[in-house]
Amino acid sequence: MAALVTSALAVYAVKLNLDHAGESDRKADQRRLREARLDRLRTSLEPALAASLAFGQVVKDTQAIWSQETPEAREERHAKMIEDALPALNAARVSLMLQPAARSLIALLDDKILPAFMSYRSAKAFYATHPMDDERKELDGEWEKLRDRIAEFRVEALRVVDSLEQPI
Repeated sequence: MAALVTSALAVYAVKLNLDHAGESDRKADQRRLREARLDRLRTSLEPALAASLAFGQVVKDTQAIWSQETPEAREERHAKMIEDALPALNAARVSLMLQPAARSLIALLDDKILPAFMSYRSAKAFYATHPMDDERKELDGEWEKLRDRIAEFRVEALRVVDSLEQPI
């Protein structure tokens, strides 16, 4: 009888060890998958954040009343900044679209930042050909909208990254 009880306890101990090992393996797999998602997200976020900052810098420089460079040189520099930022941004947007954790980031980029930047550029182009007295006020308003949306994007990016860094 003692041998039977000892055997049953040994089988139970083996089962507990196997269950624990299985749970440990499952958690390790979850950690590896989470780390891979986090790496993909960071890789996608870097060019998106850089592009949003480039857009903000272009608008901020354009809004400056005084500058050390000529308007032509500034426009050339801005065109180069945008030309460099857009391909990387488009690749980042595609990558972010494929990541469920980044849905809010894509929404901010597509629905807020890009439209605000295009709105500013359209208003700037309109006022270049049709100067008006209140153009500065409207362009300042467009700049403020873009600046606020870029800040919102940064905060949301940090929130998403932090949520993926939580321990399992």
